[in-house]
Parts: sequence; C-alpha cells; structure tokens
Amino acid sequence: MQSKRLVVTISGASEEGPGEAVVADATFANDEVIVRSVDGAELVRANVTPGDDPWVIARRLLPRRRANSFWGPLPSGRSPSV
Repeated sequence: MQSKRLVVTISGASEEGPGEAVVADATFANDEVIVRSVDGAELVRANVTPGDDPWVIARRLLPRRRANSFWGPLPSGRSPSV
C-alpha cells in the first residue's frame, strides 16, 4: 500500500484573494486508489489500470470549484432579516 498527500490548486492568487486549494490524502493498493479528506472521510475511489499513474488519477478525482459549489467561497457576512 502506498499513500500520498495531495495539494491541488483550484484557483490562483489574484487581487480578489489568496487563491484556493484542496488538500486530501490518497492511498493506492490492489489496483485501486482511494481519496480521503484530511479528516479521514472517504471522498471517492476508482480502479487504476496497470501502467496508469494512480496519483494523477487521484488528483483528477478531487472536486473542482466550478463543478461543486461546496468548494466555493462562503457568502458575505450579512445578517438575516427578522
């Protein structure tokens, strides 16, 4: 079994902010890669064809900001009206 910490930049630094990155842990064993959050929760798993780089596959499995609003910035701190 092999493990690796993945850090993938999803938006670079700009005038609007410092940028965003996704950090996750990946494990490769028995022709399967499993990607977990840094807290250990399984995010996704996939089979790896012999000869393919499991770490490239793991990075591609990570959610992207535009594909999943969960990774987007939090809304501004406006108070709800009562």
